Amino acid sequence: MFKQPGAVSAGRVDLVCTPAAFYARAIPENEAVSTASSSAAQARAAGGTAILDMLHQKHFNTKYLGWTASGNRFRIYMKDAPKFGGDGLPNFDGIKMRDNPIYGAFLKAMKATTHPLPATAVFGALEKGVVDASAWATLGLKGLKWDKFLRHAVAEEFYQTDIGWMMNLDKWNSLSKAAQDVVQGTVIEFESKNHALLSDMAAKEKATLLAEGMTFHKVPDAAKFVNLAVDSAYARMDERLTKAGRDKSNVAKLRAAYQQ
Repeated sequence: MFKQPGAVSAGRVDLVCTPAAFYARAIPENEAVSTASSSAAQARAAGGTAILDMLHQKHFNTKYLGWTASGNRFRIYMKDAPKFGGDGLPNFDGIKMRDNPIYGAFLKAMKATTHPLPATAVFGALEKGVVDASAWATLGLKGLKWDKFLRHAVAEEFYQTDIGWMMNLDKWNSLSKAAQDVVQGTVIEFESKNHALLSDMAAKEKATLLAEGMTFHKVPDAAKFVNLAVDSAYARMDERLTKAGRDKSNVAKLRAAYQQ
Protein backbone atom coordinates (compact mmCIF):
# COMPACT_ATOMS: atom_id res chain seq x y z
CA MET A 1 0.00 0.00 0.00
CA PHE A 2 2.94 2.34 0.56
CA LYS A 3 3.80 2.00 -3.15
CA GLN A 4 0.39 3.20 -4.37
CA PRO A 5 1.12 6.97 -4.35
CA GLY A 6 4.29 6.56 -6.40
CA ALA A 7 2.49 4.23 -8.79
CA VAL A 8 -0.26 6.74 -9.58
CA SER A 9 2.27 9.57 -9.91
CA ALA A 10 4.24 7.53 -12.44
CA GLY A 11 1.12 6.42 -14.31
CA ARG A 12 1.42 2.71 -13.53
CA VAL A 13 -2.11 2.96 -12.16
CA ASP A 14 -4.70 5.61 -12.93
CA LEU A 15 -6.48 6.14 -9.59
CA VAL A 16 -5.77 5.42 -5.92
CA CYS A 17 -7.48 5.85 -2.58
CA THR A 18 -4.75 6.19 0.05
CA PRO A 19 -3.84 7.98 3.29
CA ALA A 20 -2.25 11.40 2.78
CA ALA A 21 0.42 10.57 5.37
CA PHE A 22 1.76 7.74 3.22
CA TYR A 23 3.25 10.21 0.74
CA ALA A 24 3.81 13.26 2.93
CA ARG A 25 7.52 13.17 2.11
CA ALA A 26 6.57 14.07 -1.46
CA ILE A 27 3.78 16.49 -0.47
CA PRO A 28 4.65 17.69 3.07
CA GLU A 29 1.52 19.85 3.11
CA ASN A 30 -0.51 16.61 3.39
CA GLU A 31 -0.03 16.97 7.14
CA ALA A 32 -2.88 19.48 6.97
CA VAL A 33 -5.29 16.66 6.15
CA SER A 34 -3.87 14.20 8.66
CA THR A 35 -4.12 16.70 11.54
CA ALA A 36 -7.46 18.20 10.52
CA SER A 37 -10.22 19.19 12.90
CA SER A 38 -12.37 20.48 10.02
CA SER A 39 -14.70 18.24 8.07
CA ALA A 40 -13.80 17.57 4.44
CA ALA A 41 -16.63 19.85 3.33
CA GLN A 42 -15.39 22.69 5.55
CA ALA A 43 -11.83 22.33 4.27
CA ARG A 44 -13.02 22.36 0.67
CA ALA A 45 -15.21 25.43 1.22
CA ALA A 46 -12.26 27.25 2.82
CA GLY A 47 -10.03 26.59 -0.19
CA GLY A 48 -7.83 23.95 1.41
CA THR A 49 -8.64 21.24 -1.13
CA ALA A 50 -7.87 23.56 -4.03
CA ILE A 51 -4.44 24.36 -2.57
CA LEU A 52 -3.62 20.69 -2.14
CA ASP A 53 -4.79 19.97 -5.67
CA MET A 54 -2.48 22.69 -7.01
CA LEU A 55 0.45 21.23 -5.06
CA HIS A 56 -0.28 17.70 -6.26
CA GLN A 57 -0.41 18.82 -9.87
CA LYS A 58 2.80 20.84 -9.54
CA HIS A 59 4.90 18.42 -7.51
CA PHE A 60 3.40 14.93 -7.87
CA ASN A 61 1.85 14.68 -11.36
CA THR A 62 -1.56 13.90 -9.90
CA LYS A 63 -5.01 15.43 -9.65
CA TYR A 64 -6.04 15.58 -5.97
CA LEU A 65 -9.76 14.83 -5.95
CA GLY A 66 -10.57 15.03 -2.27
CA TRP A 67 -10.72 13.45 1.16
CA THR A 68 -13.49 10.99 1.98
CA ALA A 69 -12.53 9.84 5.49
CA SER A 70 -13.21 12.81 7.78
CA GLY A 71 -15.32 12.04 10.83
CA ASN A 72 -13.12 9.17 12.05
CA ARG A 73 -10.57 10.45 14.56
CA PHE A 74 -7.75 8.90 16.59
CA ARG A 75 -7.11 8.08 20.21
CA ILE A 76 -4.38 6.23 22.13
CA TYR A 77 -5.23 2.78 23.50
CA MET A 78 -3.19 1.06 26.24
CA LYS A 79 -2.95 -2.24 28.11
CA ASP A 80 -2.63 -0.42 31.44
CA ALA A 81 -4.11 2.82 32.71
CA PRO A 82 -2.16 5.88 31.50
CA LYS A 83 -0.21 8.03 33.91
CA PHE A 84 -0.31 11.81 33.66
CA GLY A 85 2.53 14.21 34.46
CA GLY A 86 2.53 17.56 36.18
CA ASP A 87 2.35 19.18 32.74
CA GLY A 88 -1.16 17.81 32.28
CA LEU A 89 -0.08 15.40 29.52
CA PRO A 90 0.18 11.60 29.39
CA ASN A 91 3.50 10.26 30.64
CA PHE A 92 4.59 7.52 28.24
CA ASP A 93 7.92 6.82 29.94
CA GLY A 94 8.58 3.09 29.64
CA ILE A 95 5.55 2.52 27.38
CA LYS A 96 6.23 0.55 24.19
CA MET A 97 4.05 2.34 21.63
CA ARG A 98 3.21 1.11 18.13
CA ASP A 99 4.05 3.82 15.58
CA ASN A 100 2.62 4.90 12.23
CA PRO A 101 3.52 7.66 9.72
CA ILE A 102 0.34 9.56 10.56
CA TYR A 103 1.03 10.24 14.23
CA GLY A 104 4.71 9.36 14.61
CA ALA A 105 5.84 12.96 15.17
CA PHE A 106 3.21 13.44 17.89
CA LEU A 107 4.21 10.28 19.77
CA LYS A 108 7.86 11.28 19.62
CA ALA A 109 6.99 14.77 20.89
CA MET A 110 5.48 13.07 23.94
CA LYS A 111 8.73 11.08 24.32
CA ALA A 112 7.12 7.71 23.69
CA THR A 113 9.32 4.73 22.79
CA THR A 114 7.94 3.85 19.38
CA HIS A 115 7.94 0.67 17.30
CA PRO A 116 6.84 1.00 13.64
CA LEU A 117 4.62 -1.97 12.81
CA PRO A 118 2.06 -2.65 10.07
CA ALA A 119 -1.46 -3.06 11.37
CA THR A 120 -1.39 -6.76 10.46
CA ALA A 121 1.47 -7.35 12.94
CA VAL A 122 0.00 -5.52 15.93
CA PHE A 123 -2.22 -8.29 17.34
CA GLY A 124 0.76 -10.63 17.61
CA ALA A 125 2.95 -7.83 19.00
CA LEU A 126 0.39 -7.10 21.71
CA GLU A 127 0.06 -10.79 22.50
CA LYS A 128 3.83 -11.19 22.90
CA GLY A 129 4.39 -7.91 24.75
CA VAL A 130 6.43 -6.32 21.98
CA VAL A 131 4.16 -3.28 22.31
CA ASP A 132 1.69 -2.38 25.04
CA ALA A 133 -0.02 0.65 23.51
CA SER A 134 -1.06 1.99 20.14
CA ALA A 135 -2.80 4.96 18.63
CA TRP A 136 -5.63 3.91 16.35
CA ALA A 137 -8.75 5.31 14.77
CA THR A 138 -11.94 5.79 16.77
CA LEU A 139 -13.52 3.21 14.45
CA GLY A 140 -12.08 -0.23 13.79
CA LEU A 141 -10.39 -1.38 17.01
CA LYS A 142 -12.95 -4.12 17.59
CA GLY A 143 -12.67 -5.39 14.03
CA LEU A 144 -8.94 -5.89 14.59
CA LYS A 145 -9.63 -7.48 18.01
CA TRP A 146 -6.94 -5.34 19.64
CA ASP A 147 -9.41 -4.59 22.43
CA LYS A 148 -8.62 -8.09 23.78
CA PHE A 149 -5.39 -6.54 25.09
CA LEU A 150 -6.00 -2.78 25.08
CA ARG A 151 -8.43 -2.09 27.91
CA HIS A 152 -7.67 1.58 28.55
CA ALA A 153 -7.91 4.65 26.32
CA VAL A 154 -6.66 8.21 26.50
CA ALA A 155 -10.04 9.84 26.02
CA GLU A 156 -8.93 12.97 24.15
CA GLU A 157 -9.23 12.45 20.39
CA PHE A 158 -6.93 13.99 17.80
CA TYR A 159 -6.42 14.14 14.00
CA GLN A 160 -8.73 12.41 11.51
CA THR A 161 -8.29 9.49 9.15
CA ASP A 162 -6.78 11.09 6.05
CA ILE A 163 -7.74 8.71 3.25
CA GLY A 164 -8.33 10.51 -0.04
CA TRP A 165 -8.36 10.10 -3.80
CA MET A 166 -5.96 11.14 -6.52
CA MET A 167 -5.63 10.38 -10.23
CA ASN A 168 -2.62 10.42 -12.50
CA LEU A 169 -2.59 13.91 -14.01
CA ASP A 170 -2.07 12.75 -17.59
CA LYS A 171 -4.99 10.34 -17.28
CA TRP A 172 -7.14 13.07 -15.69
CA ASN A 173 -6.37 15.48 -18.52
CA SER A 174 -7.25 12.81 -21.08
CA LEU A 175 -10.81 12.50 -19.73
CA SER A 176 -13.70 14.41 -21.22
CA LYS A 177 -15.15 17.26 -19.17
CA ALA A 178 -18.24 15.14 -18.56
CA ALA A 179 -16.16 12.25 -17.22
CA GLN A 180 -14.12 14.60 -15.02
CA ASP A 181 -17.33 16.01 -13.58
CA VAL A 182 -18.60 12.52 -12.72
CA VAL A 183 -15.38 11.50 -10.97
CA GLN A 184 -14.93 14.79 -9.10
CA GLY A 185 -18.60 15.10 -8.24
CA THR A 186 -18.72 11.61 -6.76
CA VAL A 187 -15.76 12.30 -4.47
CA ILE A 188 -17.34 15.56 -3.28
CA GLU A 189 -20.65 13.76 -2.65
CA PHE A 190 -18.97 11.15 -0.48
CA GLU A 191 -16.90 13.68 1.45
CA SER A 192 -20.11 14.73 3.17
CA LYS A 193 -21.81 11.31 3.24
CA ASN A 194 -18.81 9.56 4.73
CA HIS A 195 -18.23 12.25 7.35
CA ALA A 196 -21.70 11.66 8.74
CA LEU A 197 -21.43 7.88 8.41
CA LEU A 198 -18.00 7.56 10.03
CA SER A 199 -18.87 9.95 12.86
CA ASP A 200 -21.93 7.87 13.69
CA MET A 201 -20.09 4.54 13.48
CA ALA A 202 -17.26 5.83 15.69
CA ALA A 203 -19.76 6.98 18.34
CA LYS A 204 -21.42 3.57 18.32
CA GLU A 205 -18.09 1.76 18.66
CA LYS A 206 -17.12 3.94 21.63
CA ALA A 207 -20.42 3.07 23.31
CA THR A 208 -19.70 -0.62 22.74
CA LEU A 209 -16.16 -0.35 24.13
CA LEU A 210 -17.48 1.40 27.23
CA ALA A 211 -20.21 -1.20 27.68
CA GLU A 212 -17.61 -3.97 27.42
CA GLY A 213 -15.48 -2.43 30.18
CA MET A 214 -12.88 -0.26 28.49
CA THR A 215 -11.89 2.68 30.71
CA PHE A 216 -11.50 6.12 29.13
CA HIS A 217 -9.10 8.47 30.94
CA LYS A 218 -9.43 12.24 30.52
CA VAL A 219 -6.30 14.23 29.72
CA PRO A 220 -5.86 16.90 32.44
CA ASP A 221 -4.74 19.52 29.90
CA ALA A 222 -6.73 18.46 26.86
CA ALA A 223 -6.07 21.68 24.90
CA LYS A 224 -2.31 21.32 25.37
CA PHE A 225 -2.52 17.69 24.23
CA VAL A 226 -4.38 18.57 21.01
CA ASN A 227 -2.15 21.57 20.28
CA LEU A 228 0.95 19.41 20.65
CA ALA A 229 -0.52 16.88 18.25
CA VAL A 230 -1.01 19.52 15.56
CA ASP A 231 2.15 21.54 16.23
CA SER A 232 4.41 18.47 16.10
CA ALA A 233 3.09 17.49 12.68
CA TYR A 234 3.39 21.03 11.31
CA ALA A 235 6.97 21.15 12.60
CA ARG A 236 7.66 17.99 10.60
CA MET A 237 6.01 19.62 7.58
CA ASP A 238 8.20 22.71 7.95
CA GLU A 239 11.34 20.57 8.23
CA ARG A 240 10.49 18.65 5.07
CA LEU A 241 9.65 21.80 3.12
CA THR A 242 12.93 23.36 4.20
CA LYS A 243 14.90 20.27 3.19
CA ALA A 244 13.20 20.24 -0.21
CA GLY A 245 13.71 23.98 -0.72
CA ARG A 246 9.97 24.37 -1.19
CA ASP A 247 7.75 27.43 -0.87
CA LYS A 248 6.00 27.66 2.52
CA SER A 249 3.49 30.35 1.61
CA ASN A 250 0.54 27.92 1.62
CA VAL A 251 1.12 26.53 5.12
CA ALA A 252 -0.83 29.15 7.07
CA LYS A 253 -3.72 29.00 4.58
CA LEU A 254 -3.89 25.23 4.87
CA ARG A 255 -3.81 25.32 8.65
CA ALA A 256 -6.67 27.81 8.68
CA ALA A 257 -8.72 25.68 6.27
CA TYR A 258 -8.17 22.37 8.03
CA GLN A 259 -8.26 23.61 11.64
CA GLN A 260 -11.80 24.93 12.04
